[in-house]
Amino acid sequence: MPVAAASDGSPRLIVRDDTSRKALVMITLSPPTEVSGRSAVLVVDLDGTLTPVDTLHESVLQIYRLPPAMALAALRSLQQGKAAFKRTVADAVALEHDLLPLRPEFLEWLSAEHAAGRRIVLVSAADQSIVDEVARRLPFPVEAAIGSDGLANLSGEAKLARIQEMVGRDFIYAGDAAVDLPIWRASRGAVLVGRGLRYERQLTDIPILARFPHSTGTIASWIRALRVYQWPKNLLVFLPILLAGPLASWWDWIEGGLALSMLCLLASAGYMANDILDLAADRRHPTKRNRPFASGALPVAHGVFAIPMLLLGALIIGLFLPIASSIVGLAYLSGTLTYSIVLKKIAILDTIVLAGLFTLRVVAGIVILSVPWSFWLLTFSMFFFLSLALVKRYTELREVSLRPERSMKRRGYSVEELPLLLSLGTSAAIASTVIFVVYLIEEQFSRNIYASPGWLWVIFVLLLFWLGRVWQLAVRGQMNEDPLIFALKDRLSHVMGAATLLIILLARHA
Repeated sequence: MPVAAASDGSPRLIVRDDTSRKALVMITLSPPTEVSGRSAVLVVDLDGTLTPVDTLHESVLQIYRLPPAMALAALRSLQQGKAAFKRTVADAVALEHDLLPLRPEFLEWLSAEHAAGRRIVLVSAADQSIVDEVARRLPFPVEAAIGSDGLANLSGEAKLARIQEMVGRDFIYAGDAAVDLPIWRASRGAVLVGRGLRYERQLTDIPILARFPHSTGTIASWIRALRVYQWPKNLLVFLPILLAGPLASWWDWIEGGLALSMLCLLASAGYMANDILDLAADRRHPTKRNRPFASGALPVAHGVFAIPMLLLGALIIGLFLPIASSIVGLAYLSGTLTYSIVLKKIAILDTIVLAGLFTLRVVAGIVILSVPWSFWLLTFSMFFFLSLALVKRYTELREVSLRPERSMKRRGYSVEELPLLLSLGTSAAIASTVIFVVYLIEEQFSRNIYASPGWLWVIFVLLLFWLGRVWQLAVRGQMNEDPLIFALKDRLSHVMGAATLLIILLARHA
């Protein structure tokens, strides 16, 4: 980026205007003035420092949304260098700058420094358009916002040269990465942010003015990203084995445990892929914005690396299972990814797909057993989980109805459809209980594997009551989470689950 001298001798920067990409504007850095001992300019990095995320990584992840020709053009621009690639991606992908998380403690400190007279400049290797948009969000004005211009990639020594051209050698630098080491060493003082704290021992001769540690990459963040609390849903794999009674061997239970582990890894991979692909939507949501990738608690690049590791673990477990189990696992993963990318945006169909994914968990248990498939059980599962999926959508839409936008644009629902979801959901609940009765009559009573199959009728009553209660809480606005997660926390649901197991034991042995 060219630098010219102003009439008063201060450096003047020529930068590209981010709107037209053609017009040139002049940014003049005022001559340094001593204000409470704060003459040194504070130069602030963007990616990993001001924001905990990497804007290039997040932009690249959106390439899959582009038409194939544009996506290929963006990838081909890598041949022209990293700066050209950043410019091409920034032009092609609409990164939602206003949703990028900023480090609150660091931002508060910067505001205090600015109020005390410190001159602040934002310099980043990110593309100029991104740097400009983030600069506009700040609660204080920066004297300049400089990024890569499509020709020069402002990183490491190149960034240091640009900083020295802009402000001379009297500057303080706030950064976070190893590539920032030469800049810190050339500065009058260092501000260490996030991962930057690990390089403090390499800066023994540089005053450390402030430290801003972060909690990214913690075990708690990974547990949340893996959605470990969702793993109990995969216990459905044991349902066919449990209902098979004496027809199920101990080896079937062991294989069921392996299938459970495989499904947990596949589910976590699917959840992480969904979170990474849906960052913008999650950041708009009042609670989902706190998810590890959306909040920046985990770098997106780490998630992209973790997904194939999870898939590899699932593949290894699948080697110890019947081939049919691996096929079911592949179908589950394919369905999850298709849902995350496309199907979740299609109203009503999204809930049917969710019900199908739950039913695949039951199928994973069926293929372990050397017994005929129970299509009544699968039909019951589809209607039962369709009702619960509709509960989830109804609850989300009911919350939206209390907000100004009154629509779930990325989900295809509007508030006017609340009665429709209520009708479909309660109908599916009733249908599931009716099919459960047919399942008992057509299959369980005639198999002679239960000493007293009449006990199983009590499960029908418990099932009807539980589903009715779930919908009652949803209508009252008291169902504030996934209904299955609710069941894992609800004491009455625990009692009813224990009662169901007791009834199965009584039916088998009484």
